Amino acid sequence: MMSVHYLVYLGVILCVQFFGSGAVDENIEYVTGNQFYDPRQVKEYNDYGSVSLFPFRLPDRVSDVRWQLMKHRSNSKCPHLTFHVALQNGSFPIVNPLNESFPDHMYRSNPDMVTYEIADDLTLILFIKNPNPGYWFLTAWLPHDEDDRIKQEGLSTECYYFLQAIMTYRQIASVQTLNDIASTPYRLHENETFVIFRYFAELRVKSIQVSITGCVTDNEPGWCPISLSFEANRFPLESEPILKCNTSKDDSCSFTVSDPWQDSWYYLRVNKTKNGPLTVDFNVEISVTACTQFPTKSLQQLTAKDELLWYRRTNMSDEANHAYETVKERWTVVNERITGVYEEATFLTPPDDNHLYILSPDELQIPEEMALCPKTISLSSFEGQSSPFKTWIRSDNNTDLYTVPVNGQIIAKFFMDPVLDIGGTMKIKANIDTENTTTHNHNISIAFCLMRGSPPPGSNCSSEFGFTVRSDDPVTWHIPFPAGGWWYMSMQALCVPTLSNNQCPSSVVSRLQLSMIECIDLCGPNGGCHVYHQDGFRLYGCVCQNGYGGWACTDDTHAWSRAYFLTQVLLLTLSNIFFILPVILAMYRHFFAEAVVYFCTLIFSTFYHACDSSKFCIMDYNTLQFCDFFASFMAIFVTLIVMAKLPSSLKQTLHMLGTFGLALGTTYNRFSLWAAVVPIGFGVIVVLSSWGYRWNKRRRCYPTKRRWLLYIVPGIVITSAGLLIFAFFETESNYQYVHSVWHACMAFGVLLLLPPRTRKDVMHDSHMSELIDVNALNSELVENEILEY
Repeated sequence: MMSVHYLVYLGVILCVQFFGSGAVDENIEYVTGNQFYDPRQVKEYNDYGSVSLFPFRLPDRVSDVRWQLMKHRSNSKCPHLTFHVALQNGSFPIVNPLNESFPDHMYRSNPDMVTYEIADDLTLILFIKNPNPGYWFLTAWLPHDEDDRIKQEGLSTECYYFLQAIMTYRQIASVQTLNDIASTPYRLHENETFVIFRYFAELRVKSIQVSITGCVTDNEPGWCPISLSFEANRFPLESEPILKCNTSKDDSCSFTVSDPWQDSWYYLRVNKTKNGPLTVDFNVEISVTACTQFPTKSLQQLTAKDELLWYRRTNMSDEANHAYETVKERWTVVNERITGVYEEATFLTPPDDNHLYILSPDELQIPEEMALCPKTISLSSFEGQSSPFKTWIRSDNNTDLYTVPVNGQIIAKFFMDPVLDIGGTMKIKANIDTENTTTHNHNISIAFCLMRGSPPPGSNCSSEFGFTVRSDDPVTWHIPFPAGGWWYMSMQALCVPTLSNNQCPSSVVSRLQLSMIECIDLCGPNGGCHVYHQDGFRLYGCVCQNGYGGWACTDDTHAWSRAYFLTQVLLLTLSNIFFILPVILAMYRHFFAEAVVYFCTLIFSTFYHACDSSKFCIMDYNTLQFCDFFASFMAIFVTLIVMAKLPSSLKQTLHMLGTFGLALGTTYNRFSLWAAVVPIGFGVIVVLSSWGYRWNKRRRCYPTKRRWLLYIVPGIVITSAGLLIFAFFETESNYQYVHSVWHACMAFGVLLLLPPRTRKDVMHDSHMSELIDVNALNSELVENEILEY
């Protein structure tokens, strides 16, 4: 409890300091924005579909953001419950409140996920400095209730819990853009403590070098009191500098970032390291080493000349083009010599075409001995007919086969949509294609490494996800809720001959199948895969059965035994056979409408419980549930109406009113107590009114004492006992036993309460203009009874 209090108050202090004191540097212009949600209901966690989702979207250049989370209760009498929240950037947080196991070969990594607890009625404030742009997802849930009683709505205080979320952020209005064409001069004035630049790293960038040159402090060379911080996608933290510069005017201060994020913005923060009114002048230079590609089709031309120049066009995003103002394209000029050494320079306009070897981007290829980067293969996606998700294949030959050089590396590149794809599971299936690879007398393996944002560097898999394939048996991995953006899968082949005189093949053929699926193995035989839609996002999760749990219903810690499962299914389904007795009796006494209702109750309850307790569903689960509740309520209602012994026309009218009323109540909220109390209470009033009228006309007890003692009182007792058991004694552990007793009680109660058959059938004229004569109705009410009732 104390830790939560401390976290809440600390958040308040931070927000007051940062949002209430104005900008950190008066020369930097900030703009603010916000996003808020009205209170949303937070439920007890049973599976991932029960969490409440709050998606937020942050723009670029956000310096700080805070979330304000406020708890609400529907009633002050409701107990205080601890809220659990999880926050993550890029995709949905993978939470495990029940501490269940995850399936094998499932990769789960949440490096950016943070979790908190909100106790009592406190307001939690989360503060993050220099956050990543894009989507942030907050999920909230209540802890699992250890009390397994099944509470019927309307019999106790209704307690609902809600969470309201407000996000406020502050964004730097503009950031100066660097380029790798010319140096950028800048002066840090006396009242400035830092400045932020940005640079757009394109695709196929191998390294980025940042240099500070010509540094002068207060017009005096000799020292450079600045530090440099460099970060992808977000502003770097002041407390984490990469390099501190303290050089003379003629020396440079530089650092290099290898294998950077591609197709992303990098932010450079230059901080003063010396307090006081100092003016620092410096130049920022960006030097980029790209994975330049050489034309394989013209290698003979290359050897025939001392020098060859060519250029290629680099497509840039609209935002990057805007940074270059009117420059819509860049031209990269490569000077390649016979020795294989090449230099690179960049110009705003293309050089003389007479000295250029012109290639389109699609024609560019790299001989492996000249390449700075491994061969990169772009993948394209298509949607399957049975799955709403994608499958990725090679763009050049539309296959999933890859030729991997032994002791070499290739990379497959594919794009994950940050909205449409993150709610499913990425499936990776890989193996060695033995039909195209000689594996005899060789130990051949392929190491796979998957990274997001940038290609894996060299032979070391720096990401947490990597695996090795050693045979043609496929290895399958699953990554639920992958983040959006560019993903890179590297493949590196290794070979060790088993005999000394054997030589390894020059390459190995690998089969890599990448696809998105709904759930892992569709949740297996002990669960079902369900889709949930929240705020335009689609996510899939498993709903487990038979006591199984876990992300893919593979945790058998609390799994039911075969005997327990059969006992539950048979009890809940076969206990409905008791309703065959009211069906037979109603048919015998010519209560045909009532017999149909009892038979429908038997059928719908049987198939509903078969679907609920197992996977035997003849139709949609919700449809069966509605039919079960509706038929049960109708069985009680028509029994009450037939006990009232009303004229046929009046009974048919009440049957129709009851049908529509029960259909409305069952559709509105079938679990509410009022959905059954209102029509059943109305039926009881009809019975009592009819019996009271007959008692008054006959001037003696109605029905007879014998029927009261032998049928009505036992029927009421059995039915009431069933209702009490159903309402107050059902739990998750005894459900199959108690609910089966409820079925039996209802069947025997109806059997005892059904009245005997009338002595004669009274026919009524159905002409629309005929009115029911009150005296005739009174005489019919008396005439239709028998002396024993």
